[in-house]
Amino acid sequence: ERTLSSLFKERTGYTFLEYVTLYRMRIAAELLQQKDIRVQEVAPLVGYRDYRYFIKIFKSCFDLTPLEYKKGHTPQ
Repeated sequence: ERTLSSLFKERTGYTFLEYVTLYRMRIAAELLQQKDIRVQEVAPLVGYRDYRYFIKIFKSCFDLTPLEYKKGHTPQ
C-alpha cells in the first residue's frame, strides 16, 4: 500500500519537506530581487525565525548566500 508521502515523492521527485523548502526559497529569491527589501527582512517573511539557518538553507539551494544572490539579481 502506497502512502501519501511516497506518492508525493513519486510524482514530484521530492519529499514533502524538500518541496516546501524549495518553494520557500523560491519566494525568498523573488523577494531578494526587490530593491527596497533588506536580506534580514526576508527570513521571517518565508517562515525562518533563525536568520543563520535561513542563510544555510538558501545557500544549499542556490550555491550563493542571500546577500550574494541579492547583489547579482537586484536592478540598479
